[in-house]
Amino acid sequence: MGAQQPNVVAFFWDAVGWGELGCYGGGVLRGAATPRIDKLAAEGVRLLNFNVEARSIASRSALLTGRHAIRSGTQDAPVTDGPDGLTRWEVTTAPALSDAGYATGMWGAWHLGSDPENRSPVDFGFDEPVWCLRAADEVLWTMPSYFPAGPVTATPYAGETGIPLEPQPIFSRAKGSKPEVISTYDPEFRAGFDRQITGWAADFMRRSSQQGRPFFVYLPCTQTGVPPIPGPRYAGITKRGNRADLLVQMDDFTGRILDELDTLNLADDTIVVWTSGNGADPGYRMPAGTLIRSAGSGPGAPGPGAAAVQLAGGLEPGPVHHPLAAQGARGQGQQRARPRGGPVHHPRTGRRRHSARRPSDRRHGHVRVSARRRGAHGSKRKEWR
Repeated sequence: MGAQQPNVVAFFWDAVGWGELGCYGGGVLRGAATPRIDKLAAEGVRLLNFNVEARSIASRSALLTGRHAIRSGTQDAPVTDGPDGLTRWEVTTAPALSDAGYATGMWGAWHLGSDPENRSPVDFGFDEPVWCLRAADEVLWTMPSYFPAGPVTATPYAGETGIPLEPQPIFSRAKGSKPEVISTYDPEFRAGFDRQITGWAADFMRRSSQQGRPFFVYLPCTQTGVPPIPGPRYAGITKRGNRADLLVQMDDFTGRILDELDTLNLADDTIVVWTSGNGADPGYRMPAGTLIRSAGSGPGAPGPGAAAVQLAGGLEPGPVHHPLAAQGARGQGQQRARPRGGPVHHPRTGRRRHSARRPSDRRHGHVRVSARRRGAHGSKRKEWR
């Protein structure tokens, strides 16, 4: 480990289940191999029970704050207009690392506040974000198959409250500036969004490296969520449906970031976390008449044992790249750091490794598992913090 402050790259995919990836028994069985992701898992730590929330907003919040979502006001998001997102006094990993000298950037689905002036990624510590306000299934309401023509209400759930159907924006904002609308989030834009996300992240890593700054890159990618729309270069590439096409795309974009780290000679000084926000929903079916008509277009495979929990996850992919994670795995003679984990584990551990301070004025959701428990034997006592 060359750097005292390792770089961090966090991939956060939407609706990717345990059974998707080759390293968990999926891959070719799901229509396409995932060699780059499998290699990433083999070089680091592969968690075998990574428990996430039923909604991706809650998992996003937990990953960035280290706290259970109900403590941050992010256990769910309202469908109609109204305040939503992280409480404004919440502290995420981004400002904690920024205070320690890191450059921080995020590109993708934010889903932690729809107010671009007060609850944007910049307001929670990111230097250079580009983001959509919500997950794709909530912003692509302009697709004709989702709703009939004319006004739509939330009856009977919220009375006659209207649901906004206008196209949603894509925002860009730099620290110290106002948010700027750079595009409209429609199916055509989304088909190329993850490619742009990958390019922006690679450029950010290059610039940060040239400036001699460690970086924190957060990539909440979008295209694996509902509705699954592969990019133009990947649509039809497997002949096995959109979901298989997205496996190839997801693997390629992961590889591009890893290749960039190699090019910058930063692979041994970077921790890469690759995980998902919520599990697959095997019962989901796309509405008739959508842009997505090919077979295998559902939101992913839950994998063995996860069918009962569906969107609640329970079995989620969470491989972590070398070198710190790999060192811990080698010390135990296995490719896992502990049998159990979840989004709240990452911020607490990461801040300690990166010389960042955890806020002392609030409770965190982390559960510290004893050394004996990590070995899957011995005392069942847990130390709560």
